[in-house]
Amino acid sequence: MIQYVALLRGINVGGHKKILMADLRASIENVGFKNVQSYIQSGNIIFESALPSKTHIESVLKQAILKGFGYDVPLVILTKKAFNTVVNFNPIDAECVEKSYFSLLASKPPADTVLAFNNLRWDKEWAQGIGVCVYSYFNKPYSKVKCTGSYVEKYFGIETTTRNYRTMKALQKMLHLE
Repeated sequence: MIQYVALLRGINVGGHKKILMADLRASIENVGFKNVQSYIQSGNIIFESALPSKTHIESVLKQAILKGFGYDVPLVILTKKAFNTVVNFNPIDAECVEKSYFSLLASKPPADTVLAFNNLRWDKEWAQGIGVCVYSYFNKPYSKVKCTGSYVEKYFGIETTTRNYRTMKALQKMLHLE
């Protein structure tokens, strides 16, 4: 069995797509995944699977959520090892890292698109794409931020979900990687 992290987008945010985490865990266990855990109410799931591919796992998870709750939810799935790599490769300076964000893409974008993205600039914002993640930091109110998860998703044309540093570190700890 391989351990995975599934990050669901838009669950329990602003009163939309409400799902109780106990119900979500039960639904995921009912389709055959093992040792299912969740972190906070926004769709951060850790589980084990013997299925042969991430694509197959994604399909099973999406169907379980659609059948159980009526929501077609975008999600990003990473192996334990890949998740650890994403967290540990955060290029944000140490003094700013606790205010950093991770926009995780469902698949790796083409290198030339990442290079073009990395050359973009915004006032009081910093972002860098590496692999399946865009790391970002901003020194202004979130309502003024240009490089949001939605922007990243539109730019790359790949499903994306965003988590803050605190959530990523908590999940890393749950995976016994810290």
